[in-house]
Amino acid sequence: MADPMGTDTLRVVVVDDSAFMRSVIKHIVLGETGFTVVGEGADGRAGLSVIERERPDIVTLDVEMPNLDGIGVLREMKASPTGRPLVIMVSAHTAEGARVTMDALRAGAFDFVPKASEQAKMDLAQISGILRAKLAQCRTVLRRMPQRSPEALRGAVPPTPAPRPTSAAVLAFAGALASGNPPPLPARPGPAFGADRPDLIVVGISTGGPHTLPTFLGGLRGFEPPVIVAQHISEVFSRSLAAMLGEMTGQRVVEGVAGDVVEPSTVYILRGGIDTEVHRRSDGQLALRAATGEGHAYHPSANALFRSAALAARRPVGVIMTGMGDDGTEGARLLVARGRPVMVQDPATCVIPGMPQAALAAGLKLEALAPAEIAARLRAMAPAG
Repeated sequence: MADPMGTDTLRVVVVDDSAFMRSVIKHIVLGETGFTVVGEGADGRAGLSVIERERPDIVTLDVEMPNLDGIGVLREMKASPTGRPLVIMVSAHTAEGARVTMDALRAGAFDFVPKASEQAKMDLAQISGILRAKLAQCRTVLRRMPQRSPEALRGAVPPTPAPRPTSAAVLAFAGALASGNPPPLPARPGPAFGADRPDLIVVGISTGGPHTLPTFLGGLRGFEPPVIVAQHISEVFSRSLAAMLGEMTGQRVVEGVAGDVVEPSTVYILRGGIDTEVHRRSDGQLALRAATGEGHAYHPSANALFRSAALAARRPVGVIMTGMGDDGTEGARLLVARGRPVMVQDPATCVIPGMPQAALAAGLKLEALAPAEIAARLRAMAPAG
């Protein structure tokens, strides 16, 4: 959104019941070029009032607050004609905080920043790094969204609403799936790959994953080959993400940890913060184990997962979806070298298109499809029964 001075400064509102955390977050935001803080709220009700008055581009929103919690704020926020604001939840780094954060993502939050204690300097340094990265990701998304002036946004009668960002559309699709009434898939030609039935699907995904995975996995109901997902996420959130996806899709979704035997009709969300790979045991079964390689920038690493799948599985298929960076490209190169199919999410449908774009730019033989279409391709490769 262009501000009244004609710059491209993005406007941020900070909502947190802790004055200390509001001060920390404002300091981080103001330290980033192209961002300014236009308001703050000390509780959910006050924050909602500021959001409605200022119509910011981005909101940082605490989960646990008096008067109205973060989930309540999300549910009461009035949708902007341009899909703004993007909401970054600031959530306690605990099991309960993780569950509530997943509820916030389901309610429409864009992403989240975990926080531990206010006293630990290391925690604050970590929050700073994560929040700065989330702000950069918000900028990428907002650049692709409709632009309107602050004056127009504050007008009493907005014009015909433009589509909300991809994440909201995906959540609507996921809601339809959860209700048992999924919208019809678009007609597409048959698979461009070989007809052999895959024995393993490996997925690399990052920013936008919690919004995109319900659509993708919801389209795989009754799918027999196991699915292993490397979602870039911290350890405390991966179990809650698996539980949320299981509830939304009606599938068996579990957190995947070293030692697990890979079973059919099961989706594994790899434990966050660490790298895990698949290997073939002496009895012939596929299983998960800690990855021994180093040097990966993102965890769990899609490259580590894909590389191991290329070595251990007989008929693996790779999928690269929304996210920042290039994780998955090198692993996809190994799968393609084996003659195995790799599909990427169409960058136009991604919250952040970096990972699919990197794979496409590498010149590999890939097919770019929307999440539901990828699921349809996989189902055609391994029909039920």
